[in-house]
Amino acid sequence: MRSDIEIIRLLSTFGIVWFHSNIFFGKELAYAGLVFFIITAVFYTLKSNKDAPIYMKAERLLLPCLTWSLIYFILYKFIGKVQPSPFENIFFDILSTPSIHLWYLPFIFIVTLFIVGLKKNLPTNFTLLFFSLLLPTLFYFGADWRAYELTSPLPQYLHALPAVLIGYLFYCFEVKKNNLARLIILTSILVSIIFLYISKLPGLSSTYIVGISFSILLLLNKPIIKTSPYINSFSKLTFGIYLIHIIPLAILNKTSITGWLLPTLAFISSAFIIYIAKLIIPNKLQKYIL
Repeated sequence: MRSDIEIIRLLSTFGIVWFHSNIFFGKELAYAGLVFFIITAVFYTLKSNKDAPIYMKAERLLLPCLTWSLIYFILYKFIGKVQPSPFENIFFDILSTPSIHLWYLPFIFIVTLFIVGLKKNLPTNFTLLFFSLLLPTLFYFGADWRAYELTSPLPQYLHALPAVLIGYLFYCFEVKKNNLARLIILTSILVSIIFLYISKLPGLSSTYIVGISFSILLLLNKPIIKTSPYINSFSKLTFGIYLIHIIPLAILNKTSITGWLLPTLAFISSAFIIYIAKLIIPNKLQKYIL
């Protein structure tokens, strides 16, 4: 584990907590944490030489999603927050989950299967060129597709799509030693950043510029800081923090705590709860919950 990457992972997790605290200041920058998570997930999935069976991916992503969907459903049902939905929307309701922040888990599961399939069945040069063209095109027409009124979680999926492409291109940059291939990738990323900067689209431009900037660490051959067992241990709590942080946020919202202190305390309390849970819950069960 690279401690420099793990620091960004911790900051990204804090950013997600900040985003869900509904503090207006810094909200767009906070969501860059999700962009970083998607880019790194795609990059490391493709970089791994181990092709994990589908059931193992499901265990790590879908089972925690099901577990926490049930927990949040019960909690929301208890407080009267669950609303009946039309039957025709049941598929999207399942993908959205009872607590919308869990949409990431089925999404990244689908993405993982898709990108591994691309890696196996299509020439890398083809996907490299296609994604290099598609990425800046998505950002150029960002205002258009952002204006679509789609059923949740499709807006989240569409917003996350460029991060999937970036993760794939970063992987291609890593494995391709061809100067032309790398030039194409860098040009695509640079043009994309220019389009983002010019458009200044709320919820997209700043979010992706920051997310891409942090993700460049993936392309460095050597970490920029020494390995720290403390940082690496703390970063192992991030998945659990992501799963549970909505609950501490909801509790703290009932108090007079506001501003930056709200997400900070929610992050710290979530980390503490997950740390204790990891000490109590057997390792064999943790992958289904935390």
